[in-house]
Amino acid sequence: MSIASLELSQLHVKRLPSVSTPKDRAAIFVGLLRKSDRQLAAYVHASLANWSDAEDVLQQVRASLWERFDRFELGTDFNAWAFTTARYAILNHLSNKSRDGLQLKPELLESLAVDMAPFPAVCDIRLEIMPQCISKLSEGNRHLLTLCYNSDFTIKEVATLLNRSTNAVYLAVSRVRRWLRRCIEHRLAEVQREDV
Repeated sequence: MSIASLELSQLHVKRLPSVSTPKDRAAIFVGLLRKSDRQLAAYVHASLANWSDAEDVLQQVRASLWERFDRFELGTDFNAWAFTTARYAILNHLSNKSRDGLQLKPELLESLAVDMAPFPAVCDIRLEIMPQCISKLSEGNRHLLTLCYNSDFTIKEVATLLNRSTNAVYLAVSRVRRWLRRCIEHRLAEVQREDV
């Protein structure tokens, strides 16, 4: 056996230790994706203004991660690998939009990529802070968020349930989201000051 083939076989063993069946491989992938999926979804949605585009890109990212999972080295940072995959998918999507008439300069695309690089770490902290801020909301505002985000109701259906106009519900949700954003930013600043 040559040294080159020995090194290659060792790399293969390192990549997939104890993954002997496709079922094992799938179980490991699902477990890793489940741990990072909320952050990944937040990252993609924060990067793309259009919800439908973000969902399409997110599905592409998940499919790409699964297709390339045999190249992932177990024991390394799945989150970083997933976010890098998402970053390129987002840049590709924005580049395609640029060809479709939305003019985005390459410098802007690269700037977006650089700006988004620290997102996973900040996202982790924000996800930890959010429940604290949500707990400070009034019961009515928490109920509104639950109806809008943790149910299958449309905004129009929520408006009907609450006996309010659709516009009033949009405005109320906007106010709550703005308050939550301020609360999270304030708490994030406190956490960063504590770390210094």
